[in-house]
Amino acid sequence: MTPGIIVAAPESALRHRLWAGHLLGGPASSLGGWAALAASGMEVRVHDVAVWVPAGVRRADRPGWFFREDGAGRLDHVAGTLPRIRTDDALLDVGQELGIEGWVTLASEAVRERRTSVARLTRTARGRTRLRQRTMLLAVLGDLSGVESTLEWLYRRDVERAHGLPEGRRQMSLSGGTRSDVCYDAYTTIAEVDGRCHDATQFRDAARDNAHAALGQITLRYGTVAIRVHPCLTARQVAAVLRTRGWRGDLTRCPSCPD
Repeated sequence: MTPGIIVAAPESALRHRLWAGHLLGGPASSLGGWAALAASGMEVRVHDVAVWVPAGVRRADRPGWFFREDGAGRLDHVAGTLPRIRTDDALLDVGQELGIEGWVTLASEAVRERRTSVARLTRTARGRTRLRQRTMLLAVLGDLSGVESTLEWLYRRDVERAHGLPEGRRQMSLSGGTRSDVCYDAYTTIAEVDGRCHDATQFRDAARDNAHAALGQITLRYGTVAIRVHPCLTARQVAAVLRTRGWRGDLTRCPSCPD
């Protein structure tokens, strides 16, 4: 069955569809998948409303709703006035439909909003007997600690790790009321990842400021273009600054590094 999509539906209309799914499923049913995430308050697009029903219960799919028998104990975890499966389970269920960046975006948002934690998601994933893309999901979770956006995750993977830079500490408070994305404590250097930098002009401005940082400043700022398009250049720039502050490591060439 090809799921329909409720695009920009008014909140009240969507909530009516969620309630209708639960009523159609019966009193022991719970919303699942994207519907469960929407019911939890996350801002997501909702595919046809997924409803989990107890094992042995049969419900015929109908336009706008589909029903699945619970075979993984999801119905033990309902919350709120509108029954839904646990956020952890819902995230893992929809994660099996997503590519790696889509999963990072969704999971990091849920963690940032404190709807779950990396530790809880990891425990739930390891406890599931059947989970497609288990390797991918667990690998992402292993890298998600302290990461609050897809861009921060890409910085860790494509800039820091791919080029052998030291592992920075994430989301640290170095001054009252602030948090920094990546802190290289031993080298008194901070890297801030700012997704608002979108175009080439902003990248050039940021590259200029970061080049000045190599002369003695301590804060580097990188946006979308620097991390997605120029991760190798960004890694070289970070390494140059860290070396002025005592780093003696070797920068590693990744498969994408230019000759």
